[in-house]
Amino acid sequence: MLSRVVQRMRAAGVDNADQLGASMLREQQRINAAEVAEAIAGRRVPHLLKSARRAGLLKPEILEALGLSTHALIAGALRQPGEADATA
Repeated sequence: MLSRVVQRMRAAGVDNADQLGASMLREQQRINAAEVAEAIAGRRVPHLLKSARRAGLLKPEILEALGLSTHALIAGALRQPGEADATA
């Protein structure tokens, strides 16, 4: 997707499209890393994991069968509200 944005910036006549593209990529990587850190800590659980939790898809036997019981994002999704503050 970023390459298409850079191509469109070039087509629009932006002189430093490659530099802007690299800058945009670094910024998005920082945002993604921060979001993953919040999810692992249990401070902000992604919508799909909340839905999976409510539907019972994060039960221990299911996670064990899938080999996901030790995955950091799953552990973050299973934390109770307020528990993240105690571990941070």
